[in-house]
This record gives sequence, structure tokens and C-alpha cells, in this order.
Amino acid sequence: MPVAPAPAGLRAYEDEILAPEDQATRNLVVILIDNSGSMTEAGSSPNRTRLAELNDALRSFLTGTMHDVPQLEMNGEIAIAAFAYRRVDWLALDGKQAPGSPFYYARYIRSFTPLESTNGKTPMDLAIDAGLQAIENRKRSLAATGYVHESRPVMFLLTDGESSADVSNALVKLRAAEEAKKVLFFALGVGNANDGEMQKIAPDSYYSLKDQPIENCLRFVSGSIGVLSGLDDTPTAMYAAVRSANTQTNLSAEAFLKGS
Repeated sequence: MPVAPAPAGLRAYEDEILAPEDQATRNLVVILIDNSGSMTEAGSSPNRTRLAELNDALRSFLTGTMHDVPQLEMNGEIAIAAFAYRRVDWLALDGKQAPGSPFYYARYIRSFTPLESTNGKTPMDLAIDAGLQAIENRKRSLAATGYVHESRPVMFLLTDGESSADVSNALVKLRAAEEAKKVLFFALGVGNANDGEMQKIAPDSYYSLKDQPIENCLRFVSGSIGVLSGLDDTPTAMYAAVRSANTQTNLSAEAFLKGS
């Protein structure tokens, strides 16, 4: 039986689409989600909480938007964590999980277990530490078996508040990882996010998206991965490339987030 040709953008061998776990390179993405008590407050609609909107957005992202990004569909690995109180919990996704890590092969993901409400605070320090460690561990595991990451690993933090703990030690590690070209970090603020505090955490890559539906915030994840693909420059230059894509030819933020 003839093998179907590979869809545009997917790397193939002898006309057969390679499975993501067989691709020679990987794209690593971590999403850190604030699941503190404030996420139970009303979202863009007074009849729905931010958490309910977030779960809908995650479902749309994981079952639709994410699969439109060639860098994820081809060889992407994604790990999603929720943080609240003094915990960071990696979400269970369906599909195939990379051995010994919280990463899943993006191509196979079609659903997830929705987040449940908590009464916890917002430990961004633990979340950032956990994200950096997950990326470093996965890179080591890939290197040990002869695989490498194709583009610089990217970490996104989505929050509706500010950290309830001191983030200074975590930021020292984050800045060092950025300068060593080990990670790119974006912070996305929704709801009551403290813009001033978040700009300290991500001075070149914080986006206040309070007037955007949470689903559009996750579209930022997809859009920025496409912009960053193939770039290898200083973190400042790469953050500028994403911001430029956000504002070039006077495109509105909403238009950029929608991918138009």
C-alpha cells in the first residue's frame, strides 16, 4: 500500500512521515499556569470564572491551535504545569509521554485533564525553578541518546496576579539560562496581573493581555513559536523579534494573537 505524502512542513523520510519520537531534533515548550485562588474569580464574562475560561482555552489549544504550528506538530514536546500554594503539578495529557519527563509529544495530544480550583497562593519562584529544571533534564536525556533541540527551548508563564513568594533566586537562575541561550521566557498577564511586578520578572518579554480572552493568550504561544523558529541570537534580539511581529505595520495585539 503506498504511503501518504507528508503534509507541508513536516519532515519525512522516503515519503513517510517520521514519528515525533524518531525526529533527530526536538522543540521543547513549557507552559506554567497560575492556578491560585484568584483564578476562581469572574473572567471576561461575569457568569464564568477565569479557570473555566482557561480550561476551555487549553482544550482549544491542545486539540486545535497547537497542531497548526509545524514546529510543534513535527517534533515538538510540550509540558504544562499548574502552580498554586507551594506546589507545582505537571498536567497529565493524553498521547505519548517522553520517558522519565513531564514532556509529551505534541503531535499525539488531543485532550487533557481539566484544572480544578484551588485556594492557594501564587508561588512563581517554584514554577520558574521547576520549568528550568524540566527543560535541563530533558535536554540531558535527549543528548544522552544522540538527539538535540532544534530551536531554543521556550517557557511561558500565564498569571492573573503576582508572586506570593520572593522570586529573586529564581530570577538569577532564569537570567543566567537566558544569557547562556538555554531558554527563552515569556510572561502573559491576564485579569488582575500586576504589570509592574511582571515587567521585573520578564523585562523584555512581558505582555499584559488583560483585554484579551485567555484563548487568545494561548494563541500567543503558537504565534511566538513560529516567529522564533530558526532564530539564534541574543535573548534581547529574539524577544524584540516577537514584539516586532506583534506591532509591525500597526497590527493590533488582537490581530497578532489571532494569527492574522
